[in-house]
Amino acid sequence: MKKLLFTIVFAVALCFYASGASANGIVLNGTVADFGTGFGNVLNVLTLQNNGTEAGSVSWNGTSNVLTGDASNTSTTQLFSDLIAKGIASASDLGIVYNVNQQGNLGDTTLNSFTLQVYGPTGTPGFATTTCVGCGPGFDPIENGTGGAGYLFILDSDALAGLQPFFVNPDSFRLGATGDISLSNGGPENFFFTKISNVTPVPEPVSMLLFGTGLVGIGGYMRKKFKQN
Repeated sequence: MKKLLFTIVFAVALCFYASGASANGIVLNGTVADFGTGFGNVLNVLTLQNNGTEAGSVSWNGTSNVLTGDASNTSTTQLFSDLIAKGIASASDLGIVYNVNQQGNLGDTTLNSFTLQVYGPTGTPGFATTTCVGCGPGFDPIENGTGGAGYLFILDSDALAGLQPFFVNPDSFRLGATGDISLSNGGPENFFFTKISNVTPVPEPVSMLLFGTGLVGIGGYMRKKFKQN
């Protein structure tokens, strides 16, 4: 029975993946201040570190994590059961925090893209999100360092529907990630999972409106001005 359930869930998930839906996105929801978020205290999925541009991914091959590009060894795929153990009981609970760790006065990074990918127990790829809505320039550190917090992304309705089936058999499926960041200056940037209700987002109304109309560059500028005020 358990094997049959697994087969059904994975088949449904692959249908979502193959459908090529136009949304399936991750949406910027504001900034969060949440101390104690160092690597040992969070469900980290992807850490990127390089000077200038940092890009890479973490995936699962059925036996171990596979890192590409500038992904560091703190990057790891996360079982859905790991999410549930942290109180993320469904896709609607899932938040992704982008933590910026820049050095000196070179603060702003540009988040070119970030996506999530699901992998089955043998490494077969399943559902994948499209890149984030709200990516762009103007992401500077919040409470400098890895132990600060960052920028909260949530799932849109299509991504919620696409990820939810994997919570049915959480010991069999893993979440990996792919990211691309510009204007980095050596500090490690990381992405980690959190339960949305465990953090307090601080929305940025002006930049959110501009992002919604596709004015990403202006939105990044206004995000910075919003914080300064």
